[in-house]
Amino acid sequence: KVVFFGELMKIFKFFPLIGIALFIAIIYFAGPQKILSAFLSANLIFLLIAFLFFFPIILLQAFKWSLLLKSQSIKLDFGFIIKIFLISSFYAAVTPGKLGTFVRIPYIKKKTGKSLSDCAISVLMDRLMDIFSLVFLTVVGFIVFPVLTEFLQFLNEILAVFFLALIVVLVIFKKNYSYSV
Repeated sequence: KVVFFGELMKIFKFFPLIGIALFIAIIYFAGPQKILSAFLSANLIFLLIAFLFFFPIILLQAFKWSLLLKSQSIKLDFGFIIKIFLISSFYAAVTPGKLGTFVRIPYIKKKTGKSLSDCAISVLMDRLMDIFSLVFLTVVGFIVFPVLTEFLQFLNEILAVFFLALIVVLVIFKKNYSYSV
């Protein structure tokens, strides 16, 4: 099991190159002219508002993650946390289910020397907090918008199955890897 994670850590070294390749591929396949045209045809006021919200949102999310790290006695500089958060946000944007956020794990491990399971827990908890906030908003929507009752009930059932599967995976992960890493 330790050998597997060692090999996985070697793969993570190539992620920056993969990220650059993805960025170039996106520009190439979308076409620089189309990207520029879409940018120029966008409402500049909405772009400005989105830009103004970008940095405060990143700071708040990085701060939330830093609190999770501190609760695990993982001490990192806030500038480093923001850097890793931005890197993982890029990977999250181009991977299904925002799995790219887990790219934070090797950065934390390299910087702190903590075990993979310790590093993974902070990232997993951050993702779970995001999911729980979505569940909360779903419940609020269920209460506020009763017209959407059937759809929201279906969504809640899907989320319940997802959480059940996630709990099973966490129990198996903890049982199999907590002592070997």
